[in-house]
Amino acid sequence: MMSNPRSKQSAGVMLAFLALAVLVTIYTAGGKGSIGWSVPASKKPDVQMSSATGEDMEKLWNWADGELGGGSRAASWHLRWSVEGVTSDQAAKTAEALGMTADAKDLAGGKDENKTSGGILWEAVRTTANGTLKMQLLGTDQKNRDAARQAVMTYHAPPAAELQAILNEMIEVNAALTETGTGGKRMMSIKLYGKAIRVGAAGRIAQKAAGVVLDEYKDSQTIVRTYSSPAVAGAMRLGEGKEGSRSANIQLAEHGGGDADFAAEITAGIPLITGDLSESGAEGT
Repeated sequence: MMSNPRSKQSAGVMLAFLALAVLVTIYTAGGKGSIGWSVPASKKPDVQMSSATGEDMEKLWNWADGELGGGSRAASWHLRWSVEGVTSDQAAKTAEALGMTADAKDLAGGKDENKTSGGILWEAVRTTANGTLKMQLLGTDQKNRDAARQAVMTYHAPPAAELQAILNEMIEVNAALTETGTGGKRMMSIKLYGKAIRVGAAGRIAQKAAGVVLDEYKDSQTIVRTYSSPAVAGAMRLGEGKEGSRSANIQLAEHGGGDADFAAEITAGIPLITGDLSESGAEGT
C-alpha cells in the first residue's frame, strides 16, 4: 500500500513542534494557524534576562528587509511587554495614560494567556489606524489592589506599517510604564512573521546578526534555530535554574526551508519567538 505524502508531511511538522517544546518560551496558545505552527509550553519556562530594545527592532527590520516578499513593511510585526510586580492601580494608570478602554466585566477566575492557571482580572484595549494595543492584568484576587501581579501588553502593527510608526508605539508604551512606576520591571520581546522570497532566508538573517547556533531542529519542511548574538540586546536564559545556562538573543523558524525547493514562511523572535509561529496565532496576547 502506498503511503500518504500529506500524512508524512503533517507528521514531520508535528515532530518539529514536540522537539521545540524545550526551546521556545510560549506566552500564548495557538492552534489557529493554517499550517499548525503551535508549540506546547516548556515545563521549565526560560527566563528573560534583558529586554529587547528599539535598536533591536531596527536591526531585525533591516536584516529581514531584503529577505521577505514586499520587504519588512509587508511582514506582520508584534511587540510584547511582560511587567512583573504591578499593582491594580499602576496597571489602571498605565492604561489610562495610553488612552486604553478597560473592560468593566469581572474576568477573575478566567484562564490566563497560557490557558492554564491564574486568571485575567481585567483587560484594556486601544485600536486605532496605528494598530491594536492590549493590556491584561493577571491574577486571582481582584479585591487586594496592592497585591503585586503580572501585566502583559501586546501591540499588533497594522498591515504595511512603517518602521518609525512601530518605534513610536514602543516609545509611547515605555514612557507610560516609566511614568506609572513600572518601567524598571518590564521585559519586551519582538516578533515578525513574513514570506521569504527564496529558500535560506532565516540563515541569512542569522548571518547578518552574527548569530551562533545554540539549538536546532531540522527536517524536510521545517528549520528552527536559536542563536546567541552580540548584536542584540534582548536576552533569554535557556534552562531555568541550571548552572551555566546559555543566553539566547534571537530565534528563527523557517517552514518550507531545509530540503524543500520552495520559499519559506519565516518567523523571528527577539530574544525568542513568543506565541504561535504562524501569523494567525499572533492574534492572541
